Amino acid sequence: MRKSNESQSSNIINSVIRASDILVSLSDGFDTVTQISKNLSLSHATTYRLLKTLEYKGLVIQDARTRKYYLGPVIIKLNADPSISHHLLIANSIDEMTRLWKLCGETIALHVSLGNQKVCLKELQCRYELKSIIGQDIITPLYPSGMGKMLLAQISENDRKQLVETMNIVPYTSKTITDRHALLEELKKVEMQGYARSSSERVEGSLSLSVAINNYLIPAALTIVAPESRLKLQEKEILQELMTSAKRISSQLRYIVTQDNDIASAQLFNP
Repeated sequence: MRKSNESQSSNIINSVIRASDILVSLSDGFDTVTQISKNLSLSHATTYRLLKTLEYKGLVIQDARTRKYYLGPVIIKLNADPSISHHLLIANSIDEMTRLWKLCGETIALHVSLGNQKVCLKELQCRYELKSIIGQDIITPLYPSGMGKMLLAQISENDRKQLVETMNIVPYTSKTITDRHALLEELKKVEMQGYARSSSERVEGSLSLSVAINNYLIPAALTIVAPESRLKLQEKEILQELMTSAKRISSQLRYIVTQDNDIASAQLFNP
């Protein structure tokens, strides 16, 4: 293992590490050369030189009036497009999503949380005429859906409560849970059982089954959504297959995270 770490360490460029540390510092609110240099224990000259390089490439921008630095247009552009910023998750999920789609023919979707909303990163639409669809890249509220509840169930109970308090909860159908206490209780149930089931809460006649994808940067969920009349006939079998796919995706992500941690450890022990 030590030999592997040494090999990985030889591929690490310290200036790139320092530049990435500066970007993280900016996202944490350190916005002057002095603040950033103290936060990272770098010299003022080194910090200034790296900031100017990042500014040249559009990764940071400086306010000419205050001399403060902020994340630049390139970072904003990357973050604004979910399909780019979450490409790692999409790439590691697509094979299992395709497997599920071939198995049942229903709509398969991949979501991540976005504050008190969710965004659909990838959708494989149902092959049948009568279908339930979500809409790729569409941003919708968290509360009235199985995938939203699965995303909420992955955060701490305290954070969950605070987030629910900020929501503007309105009924989409007669089955939408609009009582905040009832919603929080439902989220506890989802957390305990390991999956979320939502019937006609946002669209009448639609049924969704959602499970968590673990080992990602933010809460993520894999979902099957279909007309309830059709999905109910094989609900148990499909839920089992959905859980199997989510576990496989989570395992792939864990492997990537473990590799990244090994590289970070190599840098710590071989600076």
